[in-house]
Amino acid sequence: MADIKPFNGYFYNPKKIKNFAQVVAPPYDVIPLEEREEYYARKYNVINLILPKEAAKQDKYSHAASLLDEWLKNEIFIKDDKTAFYLYRQNFLANGEDFLRKGFFALVQLEDFKEGKILPHENTLSSPKEDRFKLMSATHANLSPIFLIYSDENNRVMKMLEENREKSPFADFIPLERKNAKYIQRGFPHPLGKKHTIWRISSPQVNEKIQEMIKPKTLYIADGHHRYETALKFWKEHKKDAYRWILAYISPIEDDSLKIFPAHRVLKTFSKDDWGKLNEKAKGFFWLKELPLNNIDESFKLIENEGQKRHAFGVVYNNNGVIKTVLLVSKNEKKLLHQMDGHSPAWKHLDVSVLHSLVFSNILGYEEKQLQDSGRLNYEVDRYKTVESVKNGVYHAAFLLNPTKVEEVRLVANRKERMPGKATYFYPKVSSGLFINVYRKNNRFRITCEVIIFF
Repeated sequence: MADIKPFNGYFYNPKKIKNFAQVVAPPYDVIPLEEREEYYARKYNVINLILPKEAAKQDKYSHAASLLDEWLKNEIFIKDDKTAFYLYRQNFLANGEDFLRKGFFALVQLEDFKEGKILPHENTLSSPKEDRFKLMSATHANLSPIFLIYSDENNRVMKMLEENREKSPFADFIPLERKNAKYIQRGFPHPLGKKHTIWRISSPQVNEKIQEMIKPKTLYIADGHHRYETALKFWKEHKKDAYRWILAYISPIEDDSLKIFPAHRVLKTFSKDDWGKLNEKAKGFFWLKELPLNNIDESFKLIENEGQKRHAFGVVYNNNGVIKTVLLVSKNEKKLLHQMDGHSPAWKHLDVSVLHSLVFSNILGYEEKQLQDSGRLNYEVDRYKTVESVKNGVYHAAFLLNPTKVEEVRLVANRKERMPGKATYFYPKVSSGLFINVYRKNNRFRITCEVIIFF
């Protein structure tokens, strides 16, 4: 079954790095383009490794590798003298309420999905995997943790971690405020949440018990599908035992603070003909209702209410500066699902599956791969930015979704099926810059699996 293990790590040298918040960042694929320079301006910030720039006489991947080597050589990182799991708490705000999500960091043994020990739930794209593979090949490191969830109805694992944590936190920090606040959504003002606290659990006896408790469980990938598949490919190519371990943050499914937000779909080159086709052909499957946009929060509340028992999508379209909207609410479930052959009922009942398979493919005639490869389809979590991007003409149309449920993730994954890409946005994101899993091979290192801890 699923194998995990505690680890010794390298961490940011506190004599050289005074403020932990200065060096962490969201995962590479959720750092908004307009905010990246904020992170680059912070010396030693992990963005320089996970989303590197090109340098003189170096491509961006080689530059990341050179930086990593330099930071190791100059002891920006120093090694932890304890082998530990790390309890990780994230305080965050969601929809106006305060929450606390708990999980822990460990090394997880990579497995083929067919083994059933670790299961994905989303489709992946070739371009991000190629990018991450080039970065891993240059650095010999996985530079951000993946996010895994598991079922633990009695909360035994987290209780064991809480009861045996060291008295003093290993790290305790508040993420820096975002300077570009124009489109900060009230529901989640910072992608990393409000406050982060980490403790070691270093007792060998306790950690052995935690390993045994996790062993019979199935682990589900919540976030980091591209990074997991990249690491799996990297291990298979190199065939080194140390390369088979990947850094992961692991959290129980039953935690009420495990929040998922929808990733709304935004489209370029959505034409007047597309809008007409949508309104005409959708009538066979959906009621077409009014979607007022005077108050964006109320509009999304309407989508949420209509989606309690049916499939509901909001559509916003910019017709040469004139904004048009419609709310699609499903009519006959059997008729709708009959159009989606080849999948389990669990997959068919997903809002995102209905949107991609029925609305995009059947009604509008879009081919999924062509949408992705052409760059015509993109994703946006911030509801305000989604709507504004259409109003401002950055995109021509937006399809507004309700969130996928955690239990739906597990049901689809257990069926060995994949949701359309970006079907889930787990919030808050796990910080990049807390740990890095590094495989070293040079004159000073034999091949090892080392975890670098940033603080």
